[in-house]
Amino acid sequence: MARKSQTSENGSQQAPAAVEKSAESSIRESVDAATERVEAATKRLATEIDKLVSEGVKTVQSAATEYATKLGENAEVAAEQARKAYSEGQEYVKENPVPSVLGAFAVGLLFGVLLRRS
Repeated sequence: MARKSQTSENGSQQAPAAVEKSAESSIRESVDAATERVEAATKRLATEIDKLVSEGVKTVQSAATEYATKLGENAEVAAEQARKAYSEGQEYVKENPVPSVLGAFAVGLLFGVLLRRS
């Protein structure tokens, strides 16, 4: 009788071990499948991020080019206005030398007083 109980104990111990191995195998397959899905999703996400970054870079480059062009145009206009003001100033000084010298003297005197107070 002792033998029967040992055999049945061995038989019952073998069944849970087989179930455990089957469950372990099933879990490994599920984990492997989930890992593959996560890797595929990660690759798709990385591809989409690369596309978005590339589009963003193109947009920024386009905007920078546009602003640089506008800035260049504005600089040309400002330079032309500065040349015009300079030549008009030269003409004024040639036509009105005394008031120009007196004005320069007054401005110099005012700066001297302001600098001495500081």
